[in-house]
Amino acid sequence: MTGVTFSQDLVINVSLKQPKMLVIDAGDDISVEDPENTIIGEDITVTGGTSEYIYSWADGFGNSYNSKTVSVSSFGSYYLTVKDVNNCSAKDTLQVLNSVNINPIAAENSSALFPNPSTGNVFIPVEGFKDELQISVVSVSGKEVFKLNIKIIPDESYREVDLEDLADGVYHIILEDARSRKTFKIVME
Repeated sequence: MTGVTFSQDLVINVSLKQPKMLVIDAGDDISVEDPENTIIGEDITVTGGTSEYIYSWADGFGNSYNSKTVSVSSFGSYYLTVKDVNNCSAKDTLQVLNSVNINPIAAENSSALFPNPSTGNVFIPVEGFKDELQISVVSVSGKEVFKLNIKIIPDESYREVDLEDLADGVYHIILEDARSRKTFKIVME
């Protein structure tokens, strides 16, 4: 008897479902006269990802809050990170602005910068900017006293900038890329 060989191809079809990309919106910026006991996070929208989300907030002072809503007491930027059960995350920023302040340059408060006041190095929030960012420092009289262009690194939240050569006083730091502009006030000592 001669050898008989059988051959069979096995085909397995697998259907994979991937959740839609996790996208969040921290809500609209808030303008108040007094930030004491201002609640943020009430208008968060989350789409995509896989539910059971974990919410965490951070501010420019290095404080973090692990809840969906937070009672804050200062003006400035608050950074929201949402993670889903697959450890996918998305980020957004919400501003608590001073509604009494009519100066548009100073409308965003300096609490997103730290330390503030500063004697030299300052950590500047760069999250949300893309590609190249122009950093300008302007005196209260309107004179530009410092300028720096930097390349943004993906997932970078803060960039340390040396402002040690500035004289003591109040300055406006202007961050600007091709799509957006933010302004902060800082005190140098």
